[in-house]
Amino acid sequence: MKVHHVGYAVSDMEKSVLEFDALGYTKSGILIHDVSRKVSIQMLKNDPWEIELVAPLSAESPINNILNKNNNTPYHFCYCTESIEKTIHVLRSKKYVLIEPASPAMAFNGQLAAFLYHPNIGLIELLECN
Repeated sequence: MKVHHVGYAVSDMEKSVLEFDALGYTKSGILIHDVSRKVSIQMLKNDPWEIELVAPLSAESPINNILNKNNNTPYHFCYCTESIEKTIHVLRSKKYVLIEPASPAMAFNGQLAAFLYHPNIGLIELLECN
């Protein structure tokens, strides 16, 4: 699988975008408010790297757990897959735990995304890239 992006938990989207801008990143798309996932998402690019900034939309956002433990931090790698369900099946047979089942991701034009966890590497995201 190929890396699509690195997910980065941030507490203040505007300040984080400015800091990454100073490092050569530019916005690649609009700011997305994903109410179902309780997060705001801004994609940034600095060829060949792509970063997904993820900020909480509310106190109930799961990103707050990461921010409370680690402050602003990278927290997942996202991998492209041709078949998300097949990849989930294979990874679960290798002791990955499905944290969030495949569902349409607003930040990626409705492409299916899922999150899995393995104790040896942490959280990963799968994105069905066709």
